[in-house]
Amino acid sequence: MIITIDGLDGSGKSTLARNLSAYYDYVFMDKPISHFYNQFIPLNKQIIEKMQENISNINSDFLNAYYSTLSLVYFQKTMKNQNIILNGGLLTSYLENGNSNTKELYETLIKQGLLFDLSILLYCDRNERLNRLRKKSNSDTYLMNQSLNNFSYDETFNLIKEHPDKNILIIDTTHLSMDEVFEVAKNEIEKIKNNKVLRK
Repeated sequence: MIITIDGLDGSGKSTLARNLSAYYDYVFMDKPISHFYNQFIPLNKQIIEKMQENISNINSDFLNAYYSTLSLVYFQKTMKNQNIILNGGLLTSYLENGNSNTKELYETLIKQGLLFDLSILLYCDRNERLNRLRKKSNSDTYLMNQSLNNFSYDETFNLIKEHPDKNILIIDTTHLSMDEVFEVAKNEIEKIKNNKVLRK
């Protein structure tokens, strides 16, 4: 079973991904794109982060979309029978790069199964997200600059509505503790696991 935890920085996705992977004893992939590159060219963390920053600064939504989903194609082809929690999946990429220029690419990837067994999308209001990021790392200039970008969940919510057949859970974390977020996510995972057993 592969589960992606999606959302913008500060929404709580990293914490939820770690908590779920520990609870279910699933493999935790903190930065899927980093894992993908290390399969072929071992790179240290600083080099990979610099590559990501340079790519994100290129003014090409399509290139950013392609780059950010490359690792998901790899996981889908090589690890689909493993139990993995991905910290950031297709919906995270769409939050940052989804628009009319890239919609066709994302639709193709959805048809290829890149929403996996379950995608959990976390969101919270902007002020709460910024407060969390300041507490987390007020000195991380790149992270704070990214957080100030005018990313909107509206396009992603519209994409989700177009695919009611997919297993997607949306959680507003604004007024929830991480324990409460964990319980909501766990209940959804248990339902999907039980359905898989019943279909066998």
